[in-house]
Amino acid sequence: MKKRIISLSVLFAATTAFAGTANETYLELGVGYANFRHNGDSAADANVWRGVFNYALAQDEPVLIADVRTTLEYANDYSKGDDYFIGNVEAVLGAKVLSILKPYAFVGPELQNYHGFRALGSEYANDDWRLGLTWGAAVEVEVIPGFLHLTPYARFSNVDKLERNRYGFDLSVWFSYFGIGADFNYQDFRGQADAEAWQASIYAGVRF
Repeated sequence: MKKRIISLSVLFAATTAFAGTANETYLELGVGYANFRHNGDSAADANVWRGVFNYALAQDEPVLIADVRTTLEYANDYSKGDDYFIGNVEAVLGAKVLSILKPYAFVGPELQNYHGFRALGSEYANDDWRLGLTWGAAVEVEVIPGFLHLTPYARFSNVDKLERNRYGFDLSVWFSYFGIGADFNYQDFRGQADAEAWQASIYAGVRF
């Protein structure tokens, strides 16, 4: 039976969502939390809402991974009222190795509007829509084939001189069309910003 997924995040962190499952079609919806830090001190706590749609172009291909992934995200700093929006579309390309490994890379355009999100710790006030690029790589490991998946990843973005580096891992457990999972990551903002963010998430989902 073909495996495809929808995920609903119960707790998520602020910035573009990472999906830990490749070569499947799914819709992911979520809500969560992130902590931004500046010069070692807490700068903001943010609520986050997001949606991810991943379409597997090579669903029936035994080796090739070829997906198209779209992410939309909105976050709000509930202490200051600052908010931001991020959206991207990326191509996901890779291969299945030894039936339990899925190494892949992804790249695509990213659109941002940070609305003067002061937690970035600089004079960077993106009150307009800005277009740039996001890219990265991941390795999905089926610790228990068809059941338990572990995916370490690295993601990088550069939009109008705002650089964002993200490192983390996604852990998920699937029961036929349904599953639960967690994501943990660290982000480093550079360029026209000087901040970092720690993130954690848990989610539930259904495949189709």
